[in-house]
Amino acid sequence: MATTPELRAFKYLRISDDREGRELGVARQDTDLDALAAERGYNIGASYTDHDVGASTRSSKPRPDYDRMLADARAGHFAVILAYTSSRLTRRPVEHEAQIELAERHGVRFEYVRSPSFDLNSADGRHVARMLAAQDAAESERISERVQRARLAQAMQGRPSTGGRRSFGFERDGVTVRPAEAAEIVR
Repeated sequence: MATTPELRAFKYLRISDDREGRELGVARQDTDLDALAAERGYNIGASYTDHDVGASTRSSKPRPDYDRMLADARAGHFAVILAYTSSRLTRRPVEHEAQIELAERHGVRFEYVRSPSFDLNSADGRHVARMLAAQDAAESERISERVQRARLAQAMQGRPSTGGRRSFGFERDGVTVRPAEAAEIVR
């Protein structure tokens, strides 16, 4: 039996931070999305994965698979987007508006493992989506403020910053010198 567009779902997987590069978070999402698809009777058409990329209002990295997924949805390749939570798709209110447009113009539905699924073709569904979008953006911004404050406190105590990229000339702890790189700095 051929898969009809109404039963075809695509998965979107994203993890913001995977410093070890093991992709364990994405693998867990994939397993849970397969279970959701089986439970709802969807055939998975494809998966879109943006690995080690944030979706917050402060994130500047492009998300090529997210953009490709939206283009494929506009082209009518599938009817349902599955994601672990609504915040895995985005934490940007403007991108939630693009999802609402996809629902209204192209009939695309969004379903989640751990977020409520709501009908973006109804006023109440759009209302809930917009409230969640504002909440997701606020939480992302709160996290950013806490991280910035912690880094300031570390700097004021003369301690190296943790997180982010390793400084050239030092190990990840920010204190231990890498001799070869230190020699290059001296040179």
